[in-house]
Amino acid sequence: MLTDIQTNRPRWLTEKQVAALTGISCSLLQKLRFKGTGFPYVKVGARLVRYSEAEITKYMQEHQILTDN
Repeated sequence: MLTDIQTNRPRWLTEKQVAALTGISCSLLQKLRFKGTGFPYVKVGARLVRYSEAEITKYMQEHQILTDN
């Protein structure tokens, strides 16, 4: 799992940070959560949503499409 180098703890990203990292809009991230698809996430309380940076990276690598080039 990727960690914050100084504290050696997992790094949790906001919806806006994930959108900036992946190019996926916040509204699409919300729709994917509602449908139960997309990136794994953690919900803290009623409204706070966080994504593990390591899980985002892992998901992107697992869904990578390789070409013959």
